[in-house]
Amino acid sequence: MRLLSIFQILPLAGGSAAGSAFARNDEPALGAADATKQYIVEVEKATDVDALSESLNAEDHVKVLKTYNSEFFRGLTIETDVYNLDSIGQLGDVARAWPASVIELPDLGPDVQPPSNARLAAAANYSIHSWTGVDKIHATGNFGQGVKVAVVDTGVDYRHEALGGGFGPGFKVSGGYDVVGDGWPIEDGVPDGDPLDGRGHGTHVAGIIAAQTDSFQGVAPGVDLLAYKVFSSIGSGTYDTYIIDAFIKAFDDGADVITCSIGVSGGWSNGPWATIASRIAQQGVIITIAAANDGAQGAFYASSGSSGKEVLAVASAEAGTYAATPFQLTQTIHGETISIQSAYRYNGINAWDIEDTRIHALYLNTSSGQACSPASIPADTPDLSNVITLVRRGGCDYLDQEFNLRAFNVNRIMFYNDNSRPDHPSTWLSGPKALVDADVGEGIVEIIKAGGQVSADFSRFKDADWYVGMHNGVGNKPSEFTSWGGLNDMDLKPEVSAPGGNILSTWLDGTWRVASGTSMACPYLAGIAALFISEFGGRDVHGPSLSATFYNRVVASGNSMPWSTVDAVAFQDTGFWAPTIQAGSGLVDAWKVLNYTSTLSTTKWVLNDTAHFDGQHSTVIANNANVDVEYGFLLQPAAGVEVATTSGALAKLKDYKPLKMIPNITLPSGSFKLKPGEKRKAEFSFDYPRGLNEAKQPLYSGKVLITSSLGETLSVSYFGAAYNVKDQYKDMFIDNTPYIMSPSRNFPEKRNFTFDLSSGKPTSQDYPKVFTSFSFGCDELRWDIYESGWEESRWSYPPVAGENGYVGAATAFRDSLRYTFFDSSIHDKEDTVAFPIHALSRSIQSGGTSLGLDRHRFFWLGKLANGTYIQPGIYKMRFAALRPLGLRQDSNDWDVWETPEITVLPLPVD
Repeated sequence: MRLLSIFQILPLAGGSAAGSAFARNDEPALGAADATKQYIVEVEKATDVDALSESLNAEDHVKVLKTYNSEFFRGLTIETDVYNLDSIGQLGDVARAWPASVIELPDLGPDVQPPSNARLAAAANYSIHSWTGVDKIHATGNFGQGVKVAVVDTGVDYRHEALGGGFGPGFKVSGGYDVVGDGWPIEDGVPDGDPLDGRGHGTHVAGIIAAQTDSFQGVAPGVDLLAYKVFSSIGSGTYDTYIIDAFIKAFDDGADVITCSIGVSGGWSNGPWATIASRIAQQGVIITIAAANDGAQGAFYASSGSSGKEVLAVASAEAGTYAATPFQLTQTIHGETISIQSAYRYNGINAWDIEDTRIHALYLNTSSGQACSPASIPADTPDLSNVITLVRRGGCDYLDQEFNLRAFNVNRIMFYNDNSRPDHPSTWLSGPKALVDADVGEGIVEIIKAGGQVSADFSRFKDADWYVGMHNGVGNKPSEFTSWGGLNDMDLKPEVSAPGGNILSTWLDGTWRVASGTSMACPYLAGIAALFISEFGGRDVHGPSLSATFYNRVVASGNSMPWSTVDAVAFQDTGFWAPTIQAGSGLVDAWKVLNYTSTLSTTKWVLNDTAHFDGQHSTVIANNANVDVEYGFLLQPAAGVEVATTSGALAKLKDYKPLKMIPNITLPSGSFKLKPGEKRKAEFSFDYPRGLNEAKQPLYSGKVLITSSLGETLSVSYFGAAYNVKDQYKDMFIDNTPYIMSPSRNFPEKRNFTFDLSSGKPTSQDYPKVFTSFSFGCDELRWDIYESGWEESRWSYPPVAGENGYVGAATAFRDSLRYTFFDSSIHDKEDTVAFPIHALSRSIQSGGTSLGLDRHRFFWLGKLANGTYIQPGIYKMRFAALRPLGLRQDSNDWDVWETPEITVLPLPVD
């Protein structure tokens, strides 16, 4: 079981056994991932922000940390322990308020390679651009010149030669800012104008966009980079307030594109970061944000910032090419000798240094299962001690093949691939092993069959300072780790996929590194945005419509990818396409984005659930070619999935099976022909798939393909739930929660509290601690205190103290996550966060089902949201979670935990 803080903290692995609801004593203390008592407050446009700041600063227990006077956002960040969201909302001129969130730096994925001091040489050697059409854009001379791309991340190591070797005007990294300041959070950070990276993540991101050497090219190496540092070199988290500040600075500094490869589980488009990102996009700035790396958790686990409207949430696809080490192959046949450069991956940590050595093909065919048993080894096999033995991969493990060949004194094996993922051919046997591409091995076999000879020299390029590419047979498919949508309000996310699995890019101190994550896919799309602007102009040409234009072109360009939910070694075709809530419209195609002559006005349709079903949709098709174009329409359904479990929590990705779920659709009938420059609306009518088991919560998605007589294919993505979402989540609280414990006893055995915090020993303390898990994302969680005898029929929203028996909202100790109890010797009882709490993620399995679900944990120390303390008396508590798509004003749309009344006793007198 894992416990979640009051605010959004990216979940970390961990576990302990789950017990019964009222007999728990397993409260693990977690790491120092603090929640915050900060709020982001938006005010009306006419408000004098400076005057409001001065007024709030004059109040006790309120500190203004930041003011915003942007054209798209006016407001403040405040720190307070006397206001909550309800009371802040009642202040004059306040339009909206959010609690600040803690956001962790993303993991770089499971297949990170160690840093290398290699420099790349020969762009044709390693490149993933052929899979996305970027190589064809480069061939036209477009490298993103004249475009400013802002990277909001850990900063950038601008000293890297591939990133320009310097900082400031005239350098590739021409500007930026350290928003958080060195030393934070141990001490108050001092922001400054030097965004030098001390972590590496932002440098890797920047290299994907803009790195350039004699041989390596990022997606848009001609851009100007602006670096905004929102993580210090200490700890792993930051506040979304810093990210928001960086986005606003990037906009003010004239960024054409803002990219951010960080986030936290959320799935709410109305969060503060998502809201501000959306508003910047509405000004015409293209925004790309990583979809996150929580794919293992399954559907409805989208990220925070990327959930914004008009923000491109970028999913990850496995790279179609892997970076590998060069070696020299020499072939001799018919009296002619030719040497070529080839690629290999090796076991161990050091590249081979074997000098020119003959390759012996164990089999003169390319059948599978070579050397998988002693009996299958050719009878005329010679002693193999002085040659490199060539064997086809597959049919059994590397270890089986190597072990069976030991009888022939094998000590160097070159496996050639079988169109699987080009991994490192490691076994517990220590002999040198290499893996080469399938076509390389097959070519060697053909030469030897024809009477030729092939040798390999690994010492020739022993000190090579470049990489070469190897084909990945399971590339261009969704990465296992890429997070699934949709959003908690049923919107469709992510928008599109880009290469993010096993990507080579720049690292700290002049090195290079392979990393995996949507963090790598996100800047790739930002680079394509720069190519688009370089070709067609930016906001100065197109105004605020630029972002929407690019958004629709990108989503329409996606090439569908096959179903894939595992980190596959070999591809298995299920006959299904990947759901749009996993991969968006598919792998981005930059050539389509920049060159297709037909465009669509709308590129995704949200069908919603059965209770709110929206089946009527349209898109306007524009013919920008100089000839007449005729269009056709075709439904391309993706795999459906059932996401329910018997526990009430949503299923994990490993439990998904692709299922046939096809909506009924009426396509435009008759001829659909447009003259040059003509536009026409195409209308579509959907009906959701019938006959499915609603209790299993079936989700369906896919695309409508729009083909043209010019050979262009565009698409519109769709997504829906073939069940009533609110009906399926009448029980928001799951896994035998909520439950209350005091530091010394369980509830309901104990229904009275003194709120005695004086002792540093939990057995002597007395206050309620609530634990809860959610079946679905919770837009609002309330812990309200009412007078004795209060009944649900008196519920009104928002409750007002002094009316309808309402006393006030509870608060929670800010470090309820971090500590197992309140220690009065080191903690401050004023250090609290007020209810209600918004935008909480659904609960996820901490491991196997026996480990239970993660928990949100709240310690109420007696303080109310208005800063006063609860007085002795009898009270009714209302602990309630808003159901999906529910109305706050409707009592029936809340899952209310029925609790007995509690008695607050006077503190004991010594």
